[in-house]
Amino acid sequence: MLSQLVIVDRNLSKPITLNFGNFMCYDWSLTINKLDSDNNHECWEFRLFSECTSNVPDSLKLEVEAEIRILEYRYGRDIVKKHEGKERMFQVEFQIDPNSRCSSIRVDINAIKVVGVPVDYPNCSPTVKLNVGGTIFHTTEQCLEGRIKTYYEIEKYKFKLEQKNKADTDGQVKEMDPLFFDRDPEHFRLILNFLRDGKVNLPDSDKEVEEILEEAKFYHLIELSNYCTHHLDRKSSRNSTPVVDIVQLDIGGTIFKTTKSTLTRFDGMFKTMLDNEISVKKQDFESIFIDRSPKHFDIILNFMRDGDVELPETNRELREVSKEAQYYLLGGLVEKCENCIDNFVVA
Repeated sequence: MLSQLVIVDRNLSKPITLNFGNFMCYDWSLTINKLDSDNNHECWEFRLFSECTSNVPDSLKLEVEAEIRILEYRYGRDIVKKHEGKERMFQVEFQIDPNSRCSSIRVDINAIKVVGVPVDYPNCSPTVKLNVGGTIFHTTEQCLEGRIKTYYEIEKYKFKLEQKNKADTDGQVKEMDPLFFDRDPEHFRLILNFLRDGKVNLPDSDKEVEEILEEAKFYHLIELSNYCTHHLDRKSSRNSTPVVDIVQLDIGGTIFKTTKSTLTRFDGMFKTMLDNEISVKKQDFESIFIDRSPKHFDIILNFMRDGDVELPETNRELREVSKEAQYYLLGGLVEKCENCIDNFVVA
């Protein structure tokens, strides 16, 4: 599959062309042209071109099919169109964000048939259609979780039995109908993006986040539920303007400053030390002295702040970070390091 992220200026005066390169014996390109707009919406024209580069008869060069997907990030507009032959043109109307002069979209192109031959993706997950309150959504089996996955597995099993019986009698088979959920589709695009990527930008409105939380609970999506709950708790904590306890750490002679809430966020040495007021060595200015190398402590501290951190790329440094994480009893960071080390060894 081909993908590109595009930032389009709303003051676009002439068409822009995206060259995706060669894929499956075809050169793929997309031209975007702004047609007209008003205060609330703007209309764009998309033209997808596929030029065969293979030495095959001309009649086969036009035997190409693909699926093009346009995802607009700000308002979650998702458009899927089918491409056949050398060129496919279609128009899309987008809602305008009055606070931004640019629109961000992602373009995905997935080949279905090339030079008359269906494309087989042995490692790709089958496509699934979901009907949420009358709105159709497309995703893949590997993205499904919770109640959605359970319901899909049941319906898929029933569908296979039904189609086997029909094939035995009249040889006719059909595509599985979209799974129907009698729910409001307003936030489902965001829910689906979370299932795809494991993260998502939540709305600023607490009311909307609470609505998403309720949907996540309905679909039994534990990670998204925790994600929303943490977001609301963190925002509530900021709004209550609590007194922040600044803690100064002396790690092997290097001074680090952070907050007590950061140090006690995860189970570990610091949480045990501060929650139970265990006696610690203190230097001038009430610094807590830890007799360890400060080399990787910025990684340790950033992990405690955010719950995630960018790790070094070398196997040696990964093991050093893992060793420090073990000392500070940060199991989550140890696991993250060990997974990266395993992947490094496999690679």
